[in-house]
Amino acid sequence: MNQQTKPRHANIRPADSRAGMMASLRCKGVEVAALEVLDLSLAGCMFATDRWRAKEQQRVLVSLPGIANLPGQVLWVEGGRAGVLFDQLLSEMVYEHLVQSFALNRG
Repeated sequence: MNQQTKPRHANIRPADSRAGMMASLRCKGVEVAALEVLDLSLAGCMFATDRWRAKEQQRVLVSLPGIANLPGQVLWVEGGRAGVLFDQLLSEMVYEHLVQSFALNRG
């Protein structure tokens, strides 16, 4: 994210690698597709956009493994990727569970 779109929680370090984590995304009530999660933090995530035409400021519902319908907003779209900021931070317990379940590196 560039300096202008950096979320207020930008100092939270993301996990470095995704080990194939997939998420589903809903936009305007329609499920977009299963998308690869490229990065995850307590504040949001980054998706590959090869199956989704993301638009900045778009409202979305993100479903991660075991966690349904996290509301958020697309902050940026660039180079086949999009960044989503969750409306509320993930709990540290949920984040730790995802990191451990998908053998993610800690940043």
